[in-house]
Amino acid sequence: MANNTGKKFKARVLAIALFGFVLTAGGGNIPAVYVAGYYFNNGYRIPCYWKNGTRYDLSLPGGVIGGEAYSIAVSGDSVYAAGYYISVSGEPAACYWNNGTRIDLTDGTTGGEAWSVAVPGDSVYVAGYYADAGNSIPCYWNGGTRYDLPLPDGVAGGEAASIAASGGSVYAAGYYADAGDTVPCYWKDGERADLSLPGKTGNGQAASIAVSDGSVYAAGYYFSAGDTVPCYWKDGERYDLPGGNGEVAKSVAVSGGSVYLAGSYFNAGNPVPCYWEDGIKADLSLPGEATDGFAYSVAVSGGSV
Repeated sequence: MANNTGKKFKARVLAIALFGFVLTAGGGNIPAVYVAGYYFNNGYRIPCYWKNGTRYDLSLPGGVIGGEAYSIAVSGDSVYAAGYYISVSGEPAACYWNNGTRIDLTDGTTGGEAWSVAVPGDSVYVAGYYADAGNSIPCYWNGGTRYDLPLPDGVAGGEAASIAASGGSVYAAGYYADAGDTVPCYWKDGERADLSLPGKTGNGQAASIAVSDGSVYAAGYYFSAGDTVPCYWKDGERYDLPGGNGEVAKSVAVSGGSVYLAGSYFNAGNPVPCYWEDGIKADLSLPGEATDGFAYSVAVSGGSV
């Protein structure tokens, strides 16, 4: 499987992309809002994060032309962001930043990206993939040590798109490629569980994972009759989400027993950002004459989404 296998799921066409989102306690009852992403400068993507609208650029090695931050987490006084940069060899290098200081996870010679970061207590977990002999190998890093995630016999690769830690266990969600199809799955402490798809449908992906009250939630989508269907899985049972066509669910959060998912769907050929609360879809507004948008991440605080 080539390095770009599965990239059909990851359209990157925005001038400014906001991938990761987290809320923390701010002054009074107002939460601090952190968003990870990138912006363009002289044609290059600059990884950064915003705190309450103020932008903080993330460091890159000398000679590097750009990168992206996909995910963000906050613990104490530290802000962590996961992503990648394009190394001098032209390959993506997986990394994360701690208060703007970069920690490399791959050496940039063969490829790798970090998709998600979680910081329970003093541990830093980062999910993603690295390239080996042209194949993408799903993995996570803890304290800089890499842990490969097992795949079925004969399968060449996949990616881990999201990570969470709860009750002493580590959970990662993603997919693997099998005979030209992509199979959504998650791993708990390195043990893989495939996620159900309807009938003979063979293509899907789990894009986000959350753990609440001992239950495992994964958000994603699958292909059916040439179109995408958004869905989530709770403890392996799939729940399809209503809406238009071409929909995807990219993020999941659980609060007060309710399940929230962020994503998008197509209307008259244009992507419309939206979220679902317990299966009910709500469109998200766009400014002025804007016609296209995507929602990549969701968080819930004090009853607000």
